[in-house]
Amino acid sequence: MWVYREPKIIAELGCNHQGKLEKALRMVDVISACGGSGVKLQKRFPKAMPKEKYNAPHPNPEHAFGKMYGEHREALELTLDEHHEIKQRCEKYKILYGLSIFDKESADQVIGSDLRPDYIKIGSGQNLDFPLMQYLRDHYQGPIHLSLGMTTRDEVDKIRAFWQRHDSRIVYYHCVSGYPIDVKDACLKEITNIRYQEALGIGFSGHHLGIGIDAAAYAMGAEWIERHFTLDKTAKGTDQAMSIDAGELTQLVKYLSECYRALTYKPAGLIEVEKPIRERYKCCREAS
Repeated sequence: MWVYREPKIIAELGCNHQGKLEKALRMVDVISACGGSGVKLQKRFPKAMPKEKYNAPHPNPEHAFGKMYGEHREALELTLDEHHEIKQRCEKYKILYGLSIFDKESADQVIGSDLRPDYIKIGSGQNLDFPLMQYLRDHYQGPIHLSLGMTTRDEVDKIRAFWQRHDSRIVYYHCVSGYPIDVKDACLKEITNIRYQEALGIGFSGHHLGIGIDAAAYAMGAEWIERHFTLDKTAKGTDQAMSIDAGELTQLVKYLSECYRALTYKPAGLIEVEKPIRERYKCCREAS
């Protein structure tokens, strides 16, 4: 019997803080007020990327924070001290602080510090970076959340085999990597392919517009619902327009809470609400 656990709604800040600590802290304040379970940020070491990528122009110049892509990433990167402040704000509200790691340099910096995120996330773009995953597997003992976007079934099998002995601390996320995607491409039934495997938990990283299918993802078995979050959908940045805002997050928390309360089995007898209605309307005749 599948046991539904209380949903956890994670708001992904990504780069929507625009590299500004005060904005990131304000986002944490709002996420907590909306009832979110936690926030997730990102840690990169931009100079670790190939030079040709670092020196390339940003593909969307209107959303660029630097002339070259590397400069753009540098401008959006928060320092380790700033991450400490954000984590402290999360602790104040008793919500989770998660962190996506994009390269070994960032992994080394985070693990070597006393930041201690509640979990580390391996994004879809890094889920075939086996040296990075091996470093995290061997040097970080906390929970690992891992997205399976833009990944073939054969590749998923290799990822699962790599983490097999550590499944008890892995949360696998169903994800379709588009920004945004149409709901017809959400492929929510894939959640059941993860659901029938042993793992710490199951997640859904949604890149769709609106909140119409998140409750369906939860009902399919994804207890961790991660959505990009913004304070302003019109702000500069490639993720702002496809992110959910405070109003949508508040509604999402409400819908998922209701879904959690509704996902129960009816007992063999009658539930209390039915008893007076049965007395009034039920025609009961003994079988002849």
